[in-house]
Amino acid sequence: MLLHYGMGFTAAEAAVLMGNEEATVRSQLRTGRRRLATLLKLRCPEHPDGKNRS
Repeated sequence: MLLHYGMGFTAAEAAVLMGNEEATVRSQLRTGRRRLATLLKLRCPEHPDGKNRS
């Protein structure tokens, strides 16, 4: 999340730096957003209705 949101790297660039697949980084970003939303008691960013469809 730091590489993507904090430093402006694309998911592909972050994947290269971390030695992961781009799809893995996208998945990790999605999971991180959901966890933050839960911790901060916010609606899930992927679902404006607030429902978490995990």
